[in-house]
Amino acid sequence: MSQVLIAGEDLQFTPVPDPIPHPVTGELVAKLTGADKPKGYVVIQWLSDGNLETLRPDEKARSDGGSDQRFIVFPGASTYLFEVDDHRFEWGAPRIRGDVLKTLASVDPTQYGVWQQNNEGEDKRIDNDKYADLEDRGLEVFFTAKSESTEGSVW
Repeated sequence: MSQVLIAGEDLQFTPVPDPIPHPVTGELVAKLTGADKPKGYVVIQWLSDGNLETLRPDEKARSDGGSDQRFIVFPGASTYLFEVDDHRFEWGAPRIRGDVLKTLASVDPTQYGVWQQNNEGEDKRIDNDKYADLEDRGLEVFFTAKSESTEGSVW
């Protein structure tokens, strides 16, 4: 049986207890988080194919068959575009943490690093617990790569 799961920008999903009114809309999802003014929130549905899709307040959520429906809810009304490993995403906060970027890229946060591309200098590594700014220069571009290990090295 599928569940409705809701997270904030940290992607820590919490199941919503049944029964859930239908249809599931952007406004309903915001209300399920306790929002007193649900139209002042951005609701993004995380689809089973890994894509993120903004859900308007009156728009019905997509159903992926029997899969859980996952939503990310942000206070505010702005969204920010970014790319990670050549996949474009829309986000509801002006910043994003390194481990979240890796999760969206479908890589193991303990085995991979993530960098913010800088066309004017050295690319900036974003550690798992650090944030990258999404609102400064337009479309931000990130890439992941296997982290190098020095384990077992002889100096």
